[in-house]
Amino acid sequence: MCTRDTRTVPHQLKTLMQSVHAISFGELKKLIKGSVSDTQLIGELAKIAECVQGCWVVKSEQVYKCSEICRVRDHLLRMFAQTRTVVRREFVEKSKSTLPPEDVKQILTDIAVFVPSKHVWEFKCDSDLDFLSSHPGVKQFGAKKVRAAKKSDKSSGGGPSHTSAGVAKAPPPRALSEEDHLVHNFLKAMFKRFGVCNLSFLKQHLQRQVETRPPNAFGVLRIDTLDSLLRSNLADIAGELHGAFFLRNVEDERTNGFRRVILELFAADRKLSKSQVFAGVQQYEELGPLPASTYTTIMKELAYSKGVCWFFKTGNGGK
Repeated sequence: MCTRDTRTVPHQLKTLMQSVHAISFGELKKLIKGSVSDTQLIGELAKIAECVQGCWVVKSEQVYKCSEICRVRDHLLRMFAQTRTVVRREFVEKSKSTLPPEDVKQILTDIAVFVPSKHVWEFKCDSDLDFLSSHPGVKQFGAKKVRAAKKSDKSSGGGPSHTSAGVAKAPPPRALSEEDHLVHNFLKAMFKRFGVCNLSFLKQHLQRQVETRPPNAFGVLRIDTLDSLLRSNLADIAGELHGAFFLRNVEDERTNGFRRVILELFAADRKLSKSQVFAGVQQYEELGPLPASTYTTIMKELAYSKGVCWFFKTGNGGK
């Protein structure tokens, strides 16, 4: 014998949306029991869900209590309001997320599917143009939020963006003086040799080279300008973590992808095990498997090993 669903429509909607996270209006209507008009249903739905691409996505605060998760997830909804696919790394950087990789993956998995052939995440519901044309009065999440975001960016000058590892992105390119070129080359040589260097260590080595320079080498550099030159040039090519600097990018872009994830892991914890590194990388399906040789190269550049763990370098030329 069938039992009649006695739950109210709002109760049914809340339970359903918290379960599916994203659904088209047509599919949703099939699952709701009871006599209710489209207008009434949309009115109740708008209280707990946002309209994205003509489909309905449960509001972040309905499924998450963490304010940071809600903020980052709302940013993802704004991105999907403008496009069907999102690159995970770009999403993390643009949202300025401080969440661990597993939380980022959960947010994506709730409302998107990963497309391995394109290395992107695609919104899980087909765009419902019929719903949009039939209900022009329904506010689109992206339309109202994106305009506000653009206005805010314009009034604030855009503001600096950050990577998920909490490291400021490179500033806009600037004209380099002869002194800058010398310091750039010095820094690249130091990072190639030591991987991670702190400011004191860099200044000490640069000062030594200036003081003992052969004819025509470092001739334009003055001891009293070294600190400011180092800082400005570090901002151009280096990131900072745990009080030390590292080269922001390496030549191989695929290695850069793995390297960014590992830096993100080191930002959260200065000590990592091999299993933590591989588990962290696996959260980023678009990168594919981490080759053993690439793992070794990156870890030796950024960290030193002790027992079964890797420790992020202090930047003094040793450990």
